Amino acid sequence: ASEQELWGKVREEYLSGGLAVAGIGEVAAAAQQGRVHHAIVTRDAKLHGKQCSNCEALGVAGIEQCHSCGSNQLFPVDLVNKITTLVYNTSASIDFVDPIPELTRVGDIAALTRY
Repeated sequence: ASEQELWGKVREEYLSGGLAVAGIGEVAAAAQQGRVHHAIVTRDAKLHGKQCSNCEALGVAGIEQCHSCGSNQLFPVDLVNKITTLVYNTSASIDFVDPIPELTRVGDIAALTRY
């Protein structure tokens, strides 16, 4: 029930254009900026991406060039682990939840943001 309640808060904020992001790209960017307040991710999500060797920016799988600095020096990463570390380093929290169909449709990850 608390998982559904958390998802409901994130969904409401996201759909109203409020303080929430959804999808791996948006959540990764918010986490790197220290904007995540509380993230929610499907427990068994496998979210692969890339990280830039030059500026450490995160990107979704399949990119060939860093969106931040333009470098092509990218290496594969597990984005769930990277985002979890970023979230904890900014004193935010993350909940790993059983599959929620609506959360799965937006990419298995979403977050309430600080600003």
